[in-house]
Amino acid sequence: MKTFKEVFDEIKNSSSGASRQVKSFSRADFDKLMTAYLNTPEYSAETAKIREGNLVVDEIYPVKAFRSMLKEILKSFGIDEQEASNIIEKYKFKESQGKTFYDLFTEVMYQYMSAGKKFDLITKKDFKGGMLIEDVKGSVSDYKAPRSGEVGKVKKEDHRKLKAKSKVPKWLKDKLNA
Repeated sequence: MKTFKEVFDEIKNSSSGASRQVKSFSRADFDKLMTAYLNTPEYSAETAKIREGNLVVDEIYPVKAFRSMLKEILKSFGIDEQEASNIIEKYKFKESQGKTFYDLFTEVMYQYMSAGKKFDLITKKDFKGGMLIEDVKGSVSDYKAPRSGEVGKVKKEDHRKLKAKSKVPKWLKDKLNA
């Protein structure tokens, strides 16, 4: 079974040789990446924040924490500590199980943002951002088809749209005197 890094590199390089990188969503790629992620407990991620005026980079182990949570569930059903540890260490997720996480994550993120909250992504050394859902009132506007040149009007009903917010982290900004 491939590690998270191997699958990540495969997906990242899948369009190499093409004239431009393909950025479209692939559920199959996401599912492969999620399965490899769940099966790589040693995977670590860096988070960044300002603490007492200084940049602090912490290392977190999300998969290890998730598997620890699963172990606690097993123990709560009467499986002893040693057996629960053995199960969690040896268990390998199947791709079909990785598929479940897409629905789980996207739906809970959607519902959280639908409650009017901004969803912040984990802050990295070079990234700080989040997203929210905005309500958009219906409208009528003019359009011109690029290829045919056809003109007309288009009516859009009330809908929602995703808005991303991102800015340069504080620690990557320096004020310059003019």
